Amino acid sequence: MKSRGLTGSMDKTGVAQVAKSGRFMRRCAMTVSTSALLLGVLSQGALAQEAEDDTAQMEKVLVVGSQIAGAKVSGALPVSVVSPDEIEATGAVSAEELFRTVPSAGDITFNGTYLGGGNSNAARGDVSTVSLRGLAQGNTLLLINGRRSVVHPTSQTDNQTPVFGYNVNAVPVQGLARVEVLKDGAAALYGSDAVAGVVNNVLRSDFEGLDVNLQYGMAEGTNLTEFTGDILYGTDFANGKGNISVYLGGTTRDSLLRSDQDYTNLADMRPLTDGTNWAGVAWDNRSTWTSPWGQFTPIDTSIGQISANGTPFTDAAGTFHVQPADFGAGCQYDLGGDICYGGGSIFTSAYRDMRHDDLETFDTLTMLPAVDRFNMFSFVNYDVSDSLSVYGEAGYYTATSEAVIASSGSLGSGPIYIAADAYWNPLGPVGSANRIDGLSANVPVEGVDLVINSYSAVDAGTRDVTVDNEQMRLLAGAKGDAFGWDWDSAILYTEATVKDSADGYDSRLFQRAINRTDATAYNPFCGGDPAIPDVGAPDCNSAETIDSFRITQVRENKTTLALADFKVSKADLFSIWAGDIGVAGGVEFRRETYKDDRDPHQDGSLPYYDQITGALVSDSSLMGHSPSPDVSGSRNVSSAYFEVAVPLVSPEMNIPFVQAIDLQAAARYEDYSDVGSVSKPKVAMSWDVIDGLRFRGSWSEGFKAPNLEVVNTPLLERVNGYPDYIQCEAALIQNRITDYSQCATLGVTVASLRSGNSELEPEESESSSYGVALPHRGGPPVLLVRRFSRSGVHAATSSQ
Repeated sequence: MKSRGLTGSMDKTGVAQVAKSGRFMRRCAMTVSTSALLLGVLSQGALAQEAEDDTAQMEKVLVVGSQIAGAKVSGALPVSVVSPDEIEATGAVSAEELFRTVPSAGDITFNGTYLGGGNSNAARGDVSTVSLRGLAQGNTLLLINGRRSVVHPTSQTDNQTPVFGYNVNAVPVQGLARVEVLKDGAAALYGSDAVAGVVNNVLRSDFEGLDVNLQYGMAEGTNLTEFTGDILYGTDFANGKGNISVYLGGTTRDSLLRSDQDYTNLADMRPLTDGTNWAGVAWDNRSTWTSPWGQFTPIDTSIGQISANGTPFTDAAGTFHVQPADFGAGCQYDLGGDICYGGGSIFTSAYRDMRHDDLETFDTLTMLPAVDRFNMFSFVNYDVSDSLSVYGEAGYYTATSEAVIASSGSLGSGPIYIAADAYWNPLGPVGSANRIDGLSANVPVEGVDLVINSYSAVDAGTRDVTVDNEQMRLLAGAKGDAFGWDWDSAILYTEATVKDSADGYDSRLFQRAINRTDATAYNPFCGGDPAIPDVGAPDCNSAETIDSFRITQVRENKTTLALADFKVSKADLFSIWAGDIGVAGGVEFRRETYKDDRDPHQDGSLPYYDQITGALVSDSSLMGHSPSPDVSGSRNVSSAYFEVAVPLVSPEMNIPFVQAIDLQAAARYEDYSDVGSVSKPKVAMSWDVIDGLRFRGSWSEGFKAPNLEVVNTPLLERVNGYPDYIQCEAALIQNRITDYSQCATLGVTVASLRSGNSELEPEESESSSYGVALPHRGGPPVLLVRRFSRSGVHAATSSQ
C-alpha cells in the first residue's frame, strides 16, 4: 500500500495544521526544545510507506522485563512504552532531550553542559546518560534492540569513585520505533547495571519506503541554532523474504554562550537576592584560585615578617599578595598605579571583590558546546524458511563538540616556585632590577625564593576544548522456532572511543618563563585592573611569553564489548487451570575492555621537576591537573538465566474481584573473571481486580559489578582543599587570625593517594516495589506510580 502524499500548513497561532492523505501522517510543526526553547520548522519528503499486512497473524512481541516472547506477564511489570507519536511530539533531536521528558529517567548528570573547568578527568562533550528512579549513575542498563550497548569510555566521579554510563546520544531519536522503560530492578534477567531498571531502545527496522525529515531551530536572542536532518530508506528483496533498512541522520548545533543570557552570565549572583529574604547571602561563585591578584610566600618561612623602609608588608610567615590600593588594610607597599602589596592571605571576605569573574571578563565562554553529530544504522532481515530467519545490524555514531572555557589556576599538588634571581621577583638579589628598596635585614642579599600560593594566568585568555566521540556496533544473528520453542542467537561487537583535546599550560614551561632573568620573563606580580578588580586581565606580559607555556593536552579512551548469546522461550510449555505456563532461558558470554591513555604531561611521562632545586614536584606537569596514570583492564563474563511465567487466576474462572493473577519468577547467574560470581532472583506478581484496575508488586535482588577503572587503576594522587585546623590553631596563637571562624582562610590543598582494588566484589542490592494501575480512556490500565520502593545497596570491599 503506497502513501498518497502529505501536506502541511500553519494556522494563525503558529500551530501546525497537518492534513493527512491515506493512512500515513507526519508532523509539520513548530516545536519547542526542552533544553533551550528551540523553535523548529519541520519539512519532510512526500514519500513514506511502512509495509503492513493487515491480514497477517499477530507476531509474538518481546517486551523489556521478560524474555518470554508473547507472554502475558507484562502486567506484573512497571513498563512504560514511549510510542513514535509521543517521541515525535517532544520535538527532541537528541536522546538527551527525549529522556528529559520521561519522568522516570531521573536527573541527567552526565550531559553536555559539563565542561570540567578545563579538567579532562571526567566525561564531557556530546554525552548524556539516564538514571532511572533517581538512583546513582551506573545503575541503569541501556539496551539497543534488546541487547547491551557499550559504556561510554570516560567516567565521571560520584563520591570520589569513578562511575560509567551509557551515552544515549549515540541512539538516533528519529530512528526509534519505541522506547521501553522498565522501572524495576532487573538484574535477574539482564545482569549487571540493571539495579534501577532497563531502558530498551527499539529502532525502526523492516521498513519499506522513504522517510525524510528536516528540522531547524533557534533560541531567540542567543547564539544557539540547530539544524537536524534524517532519512530512512527501506526495501524488500527476494520476493519479500528479505528487507534492508538504512537510517542516516545528522545534527549541527552552534554553542549557547554564557553571555547569551543574563542569568548564566553572573558569577557574583548576590545582586539577584536584593530585596528578598536571601539578601546578603554570599551567593558568590567567583574564585580566589583563578585570580590575577597573586599571593606569594618565601619557601623558607623562617625569614618571618618582611618590611620595606621599616613598614611591614607581609605577615609573620612572610606571605604577601598583590591588591588594589583601597582593599583590606590598604597599601603596605605602593607599586604605583593604585596597586600595592598587602600582607597575609587574600582568602578573606575583605578581599572578596578581588575574586576573578571569568564570565564578565570573557564573553565567549560556553554554556552548551557546539556539536556536529552523525548517526547511521542499517538492518538486514532474511527469512530462510518459515522456521528460520537471519538478521544483522550495523551502527555508527560520531560527534565533535567544541567549547570555550576560562584560564586555569595553579594547583597545590604542583606549586610554582619563583627563583630569587627571577627578573620580576621583588625580593631578588641586591642590585636586581625589581628588588624592593629598603628591605629589612632578614632578607638576604642573594634574594629569596618564593612559592605561588594562588594565581591564575588570566592574561593567557580562554582555552578551547574539543571532544571527538565515536561508537560502532555490528551484530549478526539468527532466530526461529524448533520443536515448539522460539530461539534467538546473535554475536555482537561494539566499541566506543573518545578523544578529549584541550588547551592547557605546562608547569615546567610556566616556571621557566617566570624565572627568566631578563625583561621577557613572565610577570605574576602586576595584578589586574584596580578600577574593576574582579574583571579583566593584566597587560604586562607579551603574547610570545604566554605562548611559551601553552600546550594542547590530549586524553584518549576506549571501551569495547564483544557478546554472544543463545536464548530460548516457550509461552505455552504446558497448561494449568488458569492458562499456559511460559518459560525462557539462555546463556550469554561477553568480553569487556577498557583503556585510558592520558596525556604525557599527566601520566608521569613528563614529570614536573623544580627548576631551582631539581627536586620532583609532581608527576604531572599539566597545570591544574593532578597526576593520573594510564589505566587498562579487561574481563570475561559468563552468565545464564531462567524465567517462568505462571497464570494463577484467569478471567474465565469468574472469581469476583479477582479477574486475573499472574506470577513471574526469574534468576540469573554471572561469573566474572576478575571479581568473582553472583546469582540473584526476582519475583513479580499482578492482580487484576476488575477491568482497568490492577495491583502489582515485585521483590528482587540485584548486583552491579565494579567497573574496570575501579578495579585496575594504579596508585594515583588527587588534590582537594580542606581547612587545616592544626594550622588554624597555630595561626590563632600567633595572632594571625582572631577566631576560629577565620579557619577557612587557611584552607590548604591536601594530596590524597587512591588506588583501584582488584579484591572488590559486585555491589549487591535488595528492592521491592508496589504499584497500582488505573484505567485510562482508550487503552489498557496505566501505571500511575504509585510505586513505593525500598532498596539498599552494600558493597564488598577491601582496603589497599
